[in-house]
Amino acid sequence: MFLEWWMIGMLLVWWMLSVFGIARIERQKSFATGLGMGVKYTLQWVRDENITYKAICENLIDDLNSGKVEIEDFE
Repeated sequence: MFLEWWMIGMLLVWWMLSVFGIARIERQKSFATGLGMGVKYTLQWVRDENITYKAICENLIDDLNSGKVEIEDFE
């Protein structure tokens, strides 16, 4: 299947919005950290087509436990 240039652009916009969503959900201080996480999980998805919600949650929990990701309380 051949993708037109505007289709590729829309996929890029969708991916960037997904990454921004990850950054917002994880309450990161910077968009760059969310972008890094988005790239990491996107590459994992490319390597493993059978990625599941459980696997993503396990990776996020591992990142939280290792201290790579910090969640702030904004109350």
